[in-house]
Amino acid sequence: MMFLIRMATQLPGDWPPEKTAELRARELELGIRYMEQGLLRRVFRTIGEDGNASLWEAESLESLHDALRALPKFPWARIVVTPLVEHPIEREVRARHGSLPSFRGAAS
Repeated sequence: MMFLIRMATQLPGDWPPEKTAELRARELELGIRYMEQGLLRRVFRTIGEDGNASLWEAESLESLHDALRALPKFPWARIVVTPLVEHPIEREVRARHGSLPSFRGAAS
């Protein structure tokens, strides 16, 4: 199952910089692990906020929920989950060409 996830966080403003840096480092490491496992497929920064838009692929709603709840920033996150299904254009491109063009994403 594929999901588009929009996430923005609002960390407490009175935290010492070291605590914020430690939380961000933990979030980075878990995100890398999720990407290596194939759970987090793509992730993009969103301009103007401490947040991101990402594509996730999970076996079930429960496994996605568990993965999101394990994120270190989860207690301060506003998360919107949108389930996705394949679009007919993608099906047709696969039928004609065998695969989709590679995705270059936003800025490299």
